Amino acid sequence: MKKLMTLGLAALLAVGFVSTSFAQQHVGKVADGYWKGDWPYSGNVVGYNDRNVWIDIWVHNLGYHKEVGIVWTDNDWQTANWTLGKYEFTYQDGAEQWGVDLIPAGKFMWHRSGAHGWVELDGDVRTIHDSGKYIDYAIFYTDVATGTMYWDNNGGSNHRLWVVQPGPNGWTL
Repeated sequence: MKKLMTLGLAALLAVGFVSTSFAQQHVGKVADGYWKGDWPYSGNVVGYNDRNVWIDIWVHNLGYHKEVGIVWTDNDWQTANWTLGKYEFTYQDGAEQWGVDLIPAGKFMWHRSGAHGWVELDGDVRTIHDSGKYIDYAIFYTDVATGTMYWDNNGGSNHRLWVVQPGPNGWTL
């Protein structure tokens, strides 16, 4: 489930005000990464490459009815996307692992002229210079029975995942 949201909560996450129960450690990141799709070409001038993201999350199993997922952005919190995770397995200690897959999180655009861009989910193309491209995200866990929401926003800094990594000789494509 994805939905676009304007600043509101996203701004709070971006500056780190929402960290309601990080000290209780009911939710956290296990690992994250990205994988690339094929390079379909549009003529001989432009090529596109889907960038897909995976994030593994652990949660304390506080009850059967829960929602686990991420709030993320690829445009510095001008908009935010909410994506729910799926249950993967239970650890021996009773904690659970949930996974979020963003397919795609966006597209990397290559142009023969040397211009490079990032196609956001809403279709907007932004030029990528030497800075590369990343997504920022915070993890949430809602205990549906009580309505309590737990967050892992990396201590107020949010988690960051590079999907087009800048490097000394351009980008890691």
